Amino acid sequence: NLPSQSENGYVKRKKEKNELNLFYISRISEVKNLKHSLSILDSDFQGEITYSIYGPIEDKEYWEQCRSIISGLPDNISVTHHGSINPRDVQSTLNKHHFLFLTTQNENFGHSIVESFLSSKPVIISDRTPWLNLEEKEIGWDISLTDLKKFRNAIKQCLEMSQKEYDRWSENAFIFGNSTSKNKEALEYNRLLFSNTI
Repeated sequence: NLPSQSENGYVKRKKEKNELNLFYISRISEVKNLKHSLSILDSDFQGEITYSIYGPIEDKEYWEQCRSIISGLPDNISVTHHGSINPRDVQSTLNKHHFLFLTTQNENFGHSIVESFLSSKPVIISDRTPWLNLEEKEIGWDISLTDLKKFRNAIKQCLEMSQKEYDRWSENAFIFGNSTSKNKEALEYNRLLFSNTI
């Protein structure tokens, strides 16, 4: 089930209905709001969900609170913390997953979000970032932190996506990411900043 990469850099990832691989890539701290993401997953989803967490533990007490939520999640929700990753391995790591799931409290830019788009990965994020109106572009969702139902409905929609539908959203994300990163110097600067967070 290895992803395949086209000549233009777009990465195609296998997607079956009722299975979903989500990822989080950032520091583990209160502002990144991992607890909120985990609480959203504590629901009755029909299918198998894997949530992979990448990034250093910045706040140990906060991480223990996250672990407490993880221990109580339903059996069909699997959550694993993989620790920090080498910046050189970011794209190959993201290629194993389907969607970024990051309910951050605040982002001035959102380096992990841009990196996700560049890796052909749509996103499920809060509306506290500059990246808005994503659903109409079919590249993800930007949702109010108070609207847990809408977050869960987005995840359900992702779970139910067929290969054909996911491919469309994935390719849209890749095209959007590249359209926002045509300036190579700006892109490399973004990646340098991002590498300092993982």
